[in-house]
Amino acid sequence: MALEAGPSNAAAEGESDADEFEDESPFPEPDFKSMLLTDLLGLAAEFDAAAALEEYGDILVNGISDNAEHIMPGDIYCCINQISAIDVVDAHDAYYLQQALLNGAVAVIAEVDMEMPELPDHIPVIYADDVEELASRLAAVFYDKPGAGMNLVAVSGTSGKTTVSWLIRGVLEQAGQLTGMVGSIEHALAEHLVTPEGDLWEPDDIDPAEGRECSSPFALVPYKGRYSVEETTPNGLRLQRSLASMRDRGATAAVVECDASSIAGGSTDWLEPSIAVFTNCGDDPGDLEVFGDKQEYMDGMLELIRSLKDADRQRAVINADDESYKAAEAACGSIPFLTYGINTDADVRAESVELTLWQTTVKNYVMSLAFSFPGLLHKMVVLHRH
Repeated sequence: MALEAGPSNAAAEGESDADEFEDESPFPEPDFKSMLLTDLLGLAAEFDAAAALEEYGDILVNGISDNAEHIMPGDIYCCINQISAIDVVDAHDAYYLQQALLNGAVAVIAEVDMEMPELPDHIPVIYADDVEELASRLAAVFYDKPGAGMNLVAVSGTSGKTTVSWLIRGVLEQAGQLTGMVGSIEHALAEHLVTPEGDLWEPDDIDPAEGRECSSPFALVPYKGRYSVEETTPNGLRLQRSLASMRDRGATAAVVECDASSIAGGSTDWLEPSIAVFTNCGDDPGDLEVFGDKQEYMDGMLELIRSLKDADRQRAVINADDESYKAAEAACGSIPFLTYGINTDADVRAESVELTLWQTTVKNYVMSLAFSFPGLLHKMVVLHRH
């Protein structure tokens, strides 16, 4: 079966579905961006692919996406399988390829040796051993490594990632920085939620819980119309695209929760954070099942710290109380790092911790901090000094 192509990207230059929403947006809309496909491949060190595509002429790329239903004219469609709790979506399926082409995809990235339906002659197919890795690399080039252009803090560890991320987000916002968040609860820019495609989120339905101060006993509120996050750390393509949308809307800082599987799988390879935080390495049964043993699990998480290469710009913050501290310290290499803890002689140490049902108060020789939630000791990373 031959698939049909949709509208060309020429008609889409300068246009955006967000135009109608622009008046209501509290942020400036990102500038329209385009690049020749051969230039993009060359800058991503895919020289053979760039040379092979010269016969197709000048193909202008306006974006990169792995969601066939959200492809915009001029996008590259990346065949990355989508895994949910109940299903695996084969992105190479004819249905999704047809959807991508009808929406205006100008090129396809597919897995090597994958059986593909017949595509229109003017649509190039770029084959890759690892589509997700290539998509992430291309996105880093196309979106100009957004993480390197912000004060970006990446948080890893078995537990405490979400709490630490929100505390850091609060500190950055109190310091006056427009801050983005990518995590298990929400992807957001300030108080505005963001979609996996990097757009400001708008509900399709009225939130049935809107205006409620609490739920009724034994009553279930439908989830229809509510915002949800499918994964803590999105794949590298989506991560680059989301951070770019935040940066282009004026964000000066961002916080990213990084789970072990995503780090080991390469999602954060092109993240380039200013600060990488490591909370701890525990015995999470799910993660240990994925990695095989605790050593591999710890090594996978520490890849985030090992990715730090710029000693002038980047720093690490590690928990000196954790049993994996020495391994984390070794992973820093030449990168300066700061330690925090309670039971060790760390750079920043809590001298007293008062826990109540509603509040945690932490004191040291520099400051006293109070948090409105029951605390856990490993979450003391908020004490690190800039």
